Amino acid sequence: MGSVVGINLGEVYQLIWLSVAVIVIIFITYRQLKFTLLDAIGARVSGINAALYSVIFIIVLALSVSVVAQIVGSLLIFILLTLPAASAQYFTHGVAKMIGLAILFSLLGTWLGLFLGYLTNWPVSSFIAVIEVVIYCCALAKQKLSGVA
Repeated sequence: MGSVVGINLGEVYQLIWLSVAVIVIIFITYRQLKFTLLDAIGARVSGINAALYSVIFIIVLALSVSVVAQIVGSLLIFILLTLPAASAQYFTHGVAKMIGLAILFSLLGTWLGLFLGYLTNWPVSSFIAVIEVVIYCCALAKQKLSGVA
């Protein structure tokens, strides 16, 4: 079980290096990853090694989860991996815009959760989870009100 507020300096450095590595790998392989993940058959037909890019994606994801789960815990990492991305898909349709919006939702939930945890002395993880669920519910309500199936 991890603790967002109980990390040490070594874990912060580990997160920084991992973040830089993940950003560099995603930046270098963005077009191929996007094509492979959204249309694996089309990528294969175009000569892209879909299996290689799928493995790259899984390795990057596994590295991220293994380091971050030590700090924030399994439940919170699952929430931060799924809900912001799921919410972003209801607000925009471009992949780059979805990535940006998912990052924004993650940061909003995390920073607001840290702030509320500081004010109340209650568990930060609970606040983050509730905030992310509220964002997702707002995204669902937006989709329902716009009438898009």
